[in-house]
Amino acid sequence: MMDDEVSGKERVAQILGFLEAAFAAEGGTIGARLKFDYGADGCVFIDGTSAPPKVHTRNEAADCTVVLSPDDHWRMLNMELDQTQAFRQGKLKISGDPIVPLRLGPVVARYHGRRA
Repeated sequence: MMDDEVSGKERVAQILGFLEAAFAAEGGTIGARLKFDYGADGCVFIDGTSAPPKVHTRNEAADCTVVLSPDDHWRMLNMELDQTQAFRQGKLKISGDPIVPLRLGPVVARYHGRRA
């Protein structure tokens, strides 16, 4: 599912669309504010304190921030890169409550099940 010709900002737009679709299809919430920080390429912010969660690209304060590349995040969302493996390899850094990003896993997994 990787396309080497996609820029970082285009990848961020793909991630935003994926997460919006996953929450729209699966409902639920993650009960916290989670930010994925892609450096110069921007960020994706999930306000999971409301149902349905609000997903956008504004840089806001979060309960947890995950710093990683847009391509690595895209690979994780598409089950091509394991999040634990990525953490051990130094591909992502977490600040704040480390449990918050784990709450996203079931939403993504259920969404993949619907798309299969």
